[in-house]
Amino acid sequence: LFPLVLFLETSKNLIIFISVILIILGFIQLVLLILKSRIFFNYYKNISYEEILIIIYIFLYFIISLSPITHADSLDYHMEVSKHIAATGKFPSSLNNYHNLLFGSGETLMALGFIYNSEQLGNLIQFSGLLSLIGIIRCNSENKFFYSIAILSSPALIFLCSSPKPQLFALASNAFVFSIVFFSKQFEKLDKKDLIYLSFIILIFIINSVNIKFSFLLSSSILFILSSIFFYKKKFLLKFLIYSIIVALILYLPFIMWKHYYWGGDLINYFISPFPNNLQGVDYFKNYLIGYKRSYSFFDLIIPKNIGSFTNIIGITFLLCFALLKLKTYVLTKFLFVSALYLIIIFNFGQMTSRFLIELIFWMIIIFSFEKVKLNILIKIPIYIQSIFVAIVLFYGCYNLFPGSLTKSLYEKTMHDNANGYSLVKWAESKLEKDTKFILMHRSTGLSENALSTTFLDFLRTDSENAKEIFLNIFFKENPKYIVAYKENQNFSVFNDCLESLVFFEKNIGKYTGRNPFNVGEYYDGYIFKIKDIKETRCINK
Repeated sequence: LFPLVLFLETSKNLIIFISVILIILGFIQLVLLILKSRIFFNYYKNISYEEILIIIYIFLYFIISLSPITHADSLDYHMEVSKHIAATGKFPSSLNNYHNLLFGSGETLMALGFIYNSEQLGNLIQFSGLLSLIGIIRCNSENKFFYSIAILSSPALIFLCSSPKPQLFALASNAFVFSIVFFSKQFEKLDKKDLIYLSFIILIFIINSVNIKFSFLLSSSILFILSSIFFYKKKFLLKFLIYSIIVALILYLPFIMWKHYYWGGDLINYFISPFPNNLQGVDYFKNYLIGYKRSYSFFDLIIPKNIGSFTNIIGITFLLCFALLKLKTYVLTKFLFVSALYLIIIFNFGQMTSRFLIELIFWMIIIFSFEKVKLNILIKIPIYIQSIFVAIVLFYGCYNLFPGSLTKSLYEKTMHDNANGYSLVKWAESKLEKDTKFILMHRSTGLSENALSTTFLDFLRTDSENAKEIFLNIFFKENPKYIVAYKENQNFSVFNDCLESLVFFEKNIGKYTGRNPFNVGEYYDGYIFKIKDIKETRCINK
């Protein structure tokens, strides 16, 4: 879908057609499952307590993935981009929301859900990634229970599975490729036809990961190197490299061409960076992303600084590193080389956060499960204890968030209590006429089709006459009539000269909130300002 949505004028019809096909296939699959239910129940008639615990754990992740979208990044650009695709069949090219620089193919899948107002589809796609990870772990492991728990009890997984932020799906597909190329001995008896199939599977997966989120270029590059070594040993390297060029031209080049067409900049630069090097504020934005939480120590990724940051850590799962010496020498050497390369790249170009580093942990667990490593009880017990805490958080998350998917009134309550900015947006829409465009001085623009983002203001660092043109064109085009704010002394920046009068004000319309109950803040007020006609007055300060 991704390359087609980028350039095909009728892509909205294509998205609708494919979504209908998926619904039909879903019903067929449901019927087949019902017909095979006897086999299923016979298989699980003598199920062990350990298996029951794993199923309960997975079920909790499934329920929390069915919850409404309350994640901050998703309420911002993931949701906004997906809604735009669902409505127009195109990706938004405007950069008034500066985080649009980070969107990718994952939003195309999310758009399938928004066509039918089924916002949970993005969460369910991430959940499917979790199922894939567990499947890979259990495929060749003697200790299926522990290694499954080691994955499921990672606190960061709660964050990844409970939001449509397209990351867990790519983590899983990369883990699948890793399990193939790292353990190449299991593919000793492949003929040339098999190698062709395997080449395209690997290439499609790793390029799709990069298209989903550009940061996966780091791990995907390592997987490409391992894949090249794998196919070199099979005397298939030249063909693999030719296939790489073909797949890249079909799946990777279109996104680069799209960026160059709409945002300009150096075409070659897009192969190594998602950012157009000609735009104002790009360097500042890039440094902001790379420097995110750099002040945190390494221990902050294992033990949370406070309860509110529990789902942002890797957790005690890190203790598995102490079992690396149990690996065979050549396996250990190979993994240490991969790890060193991964960490060097992450340290210089990525974020030192659990979302980036957890991929390496997943790879390590895959190695332990494939190598059938027997772990010390001193490593197992802390991970079992951690799994209890994670289960409690999952139970709370299900209780707190899932009801929002049952009825409209429960949805409203869930969103008001857990989605930051929801109260402000709904209050503004209740005061303004339907379909009235307004400038929102809050990042959660994905909550309304009428809200225009102002996140670009945080990254503008220039006074040149035409510097802001690419950011401001959207405001000239949409010609909004109001500005919605939540602070009395809010800095309106380039819109200062556009303010005309305060038309609506209300105290305590909402509070700084989030999905984590320990991150709830104070109440804020609501302000709606009437502004001058932007088209006529050109009041925006350029």
